[in-house]
Amino acid sequence: MRLEHPAGALDVDRWRMRLRLHPIDNGCEMNLLFTPQMYETTELAALSREIDAARARERGFVFVDIGANVGLFSMFVAAAAGTGAKIIAVEPESGNFERLLFNIQSNPGIPIRAIPAALSTCAPSSRRPVQPALSPGDVGNARETDIGVELLKQVMQVHRNLRVSHSR
Repeated sequence: MRLEHPAGALDVDRWRMRLRLHPIDNGCEMNLLFTPQMYETTELAALSREIDAARARERGFVFVDIGANVGLFSMFVAAAAGTGAKIIAVEPESGNFERLLFNIQSNPGIPIRAIPAALSTCAPSSRRPVQPALSPGDVGNARETDIGVELLKQVMQVHRNLRVSHSR
């Protein structure tokens, strides 16, 4: 897959996945690019243990990535759990969602379903404060924007018969 390559973005392989990382304006991507051995070690170890436990029980692994950003945890789970996993990545911010989709589309056949919304446990409304994808110097400039808001219960009903193994 080839899209316009934004300034500062780098295409890399991590966890046997092709990823486009933007280290200039996303701290998570910067950390994975420059210090992959130190990237979220506690969380990734916990996910690995849960994936191994699901395998031992001969169950598929279900992962809900709430606030997925560009999908780094979802991509890790897809690599570690394989195509038998079911992964739902939910991200409301449009710039991050576009990057998430690009990373998914760069890895055909991975079991990630992306949802461009925020999740709520109460009645949704269509306006929520969302932190935009930040450029250097923009820290703290949250704004009201129209985003899709879905009820967590409804998302899980759409994917009925799924028992969540882990959520973030």
